Parts: sequence; C-alpha cells; structure tokens
Amino acid sequence: MYDKFPITTYYSKNGFGQQTDITTAVKVLDVAIKDGSQPINLPISEMDRPEIFADRVYGNSNLHWLSLHLNGKVNPYYDWILSPSSFENYIDEKYPGYTLFLTSTDGTKGFTGSFRINDIVFATGQTNPELQPSVQSSLKNSRVISFDPLHCRLVIELVQKTAWIPVEGEYIAGSNADALGNVRYFVGRVGKIIESPYAMHHFEDANGTLLDPTLPLNKQSGYISPSSLSGHTFGDTMLGRYINEDLTTYSITNREYEDRENDNRRNILVLTKSAAERVNKQITENLVNG
Repeated sequence: MYDKFPITTYYSKNGFGQQTDITTAVKVLDVAIKDGSQPINLPISEMDRPEIFADRVYGNSNLHWLSLHLNGKVNPYYDWILSPSSFENYIDEKYPGYTLFLTSTDGTKGFTGSFRINDIVFATGQTNPELQPSVQSSLKNSRVISFDPLHCRLVIELVQKTAWIPVEGEYIAGSNADALGNVRYFVGRVGKIIESPYAMHHFEDANGTLLDPTLPLNKQSGYISPSSLSGHTFGDTMLGRYINEDLTTYSITNREYEDRENDNRRNILVLTKSAAERVNKQITENLVNG
C-alpha cells in the first residue's frame, strides 16, 4: 500500500538503493501523537534490524518505516545501530588508508597548503615548492581521500600499496590547478602519521566540550579578548601538542567518535502497538482517498 509514496535513494555497504520516502506522512503521525499516543523510549540491540524490531514491537514487520520515520532516520543501514561486524565494515569504508597531520616544512607552524580529493601527493626531499615537478616519483605517491585544513589533516590512500608508506619527518608535496590552469605546488612536513581509524577526529575536554585545535588548552574557555589569542606558538596549541608531543589526553579518535554515534542509536522512540495500528490505518485511508 506504500507504492504511492515518493522514492528516496540511500547508500549502504551494498551500494546505492532505493526506499519509500514516508516523510509525507508526517502530519498523519502528528495526529496520532497528539491524540494521546506519546512515543516512549525503547532500547534496541545490534541484531534488531528495522524489520525485526517492527515485528517484535508492533507485530508487523511492514511497519519498519514507522520506527525509522519517528526517529528521523532515512538510511535503514547507517542510520540504524550497527552490529559489531557491520560496524567494522563501516569503519574500514569511512576511514581508509593513513591520516597525516602536516606542519610547515620547519615544523614550527601548521600546514597552510591545500589538497583536493583525488589529488596525487608524493614524497620529496626538496622543500622548495617551485622545484617539485622535477622530483615527483610515481613509486612514492598516494591519492588524496580528504583534507581538513583546520586540523592540518590529510587522509591518503596508497596508489601502489607495496611501494611507499610515509614516515614522520618526511616531506610530501602536491599540487592544485586554478581555473586558468595555473599549477601551484605545496610542500609540508609529516608531523604525525597513523592508520585512519585511530587518528584524531576532534579535541574535547572532560565535559565533552569541543576544543579549538588552534588554541592552547588554557585559552579554550570563557571570553577571550582578541589580544590574548596571540602570544603562543603552534607548539602550544592542541594540534601542535598532539603532533609534536603525542598528547592524546584530549583527542577523540575516529573510531571512538563513531562508536559513540553508534551507541547513541541504541535508544529509539516507538509508539504503542495500538497507536502504530491507528497511524497505519490513517495512512492507508489517506492513500486511498488520494
């Protein structure tokens, strides 16, 4: 009976797929809630796929869309709690390769260059950007997966997996071309390298408050006047200490972040069985009546 709803596209471990977009039924759902059927919070397990959960709670596996919709979930795979094996697959897919945290060539500042997805970066012994075309090696290069300038964080995937793994202290270079075709080269120093799942996602304090990677710890809280933001070096900042001192006290890894996010999906809102049946009936009548 849901064939009259629009179709939305989603991505899962199996590639792109399509599912019914039931967001057009939001008014019907609101009516059910307003008539006294307030949703309750219920924990789910990693083995409770949407269809299994709907069958257990509502006695009707076809109501899996209701659990997704009520909780603002669209993707039935990645928006739902992942099983241990699915979680591992998700981590491998989202955080591949190696993550490099870059500094200036002398290591005293953060990296100020720029990389784009699918750019090629390569090892170099030459710190002068203008001389990079003459030293590029096809045996020591990799492809850019992502670049975050705030954290000087470059994620790469090796082009030839047995040829080269960057090491701390090594210089790497890459290039961008502007709209006119002018090529600009960037050179940076690998201050820290780590397998992507275990790389820093962000910094936070003991209360879970996000910390600015460009500031020292003692300048993170409360009002800070513009003048007080100066007077420190890159080595004093959260990022500088993470790179140079391997300070991980305030860093949350990609894996830790995703584990939290997955755990946050453990509790979802559900309607009572009678309310779910009422919503289902109202939607059916709404579809039949156009």
